[in-house]
Amino acid sequence: MYFSAIKYLGGLPYPFDTVGNIDITINYPSQQLIFRQGGGKVIGLVKSDIISVTTDIKHERSIGKGVVGYVIGNMLAKTSGGLLGAAIGGRRKDTSMVYISYRYNNRQNTITLNAGKKAWEIYAAINSFII
Repeated sequence: MYFSAIKYLGGLPYPFDTVGNIDITINYPSQQLIFRQGGGKVIGLVKSDIISVTTDIKHERSIGKGVVGYVIGNMLAKTSGGLLGAAIGGRRKDTSMVYISYRYNNRQNTITLNAGKKAWEIYAAINSFII
């Protein structure tokens, strides 16, 4: 299973020292969870070193953007435009996180991913892989 362009916030050992997008591959034949970041950075965690995976599903709405959308929509198309503008301006933003706890060089650490809409899918895939 493969997930691309997942926002990585931290937790992997060197050379993964910068926040950015990573690709995640679940490699069943080698029993590894592989992380890749631009510039050839690759690390594989053996299935037995992964302790747990958890998720924090969160959605946020921007009230300010909804108000701005209402005002602009109202100016362009009066009443119905205001409602449509508010709906578009106040869309939900998915800020869901995935946390992967693992052992590496006899130390426990946690990888933090801002996976957004892919959070549940990543959580389910990794959780079924480690069970």
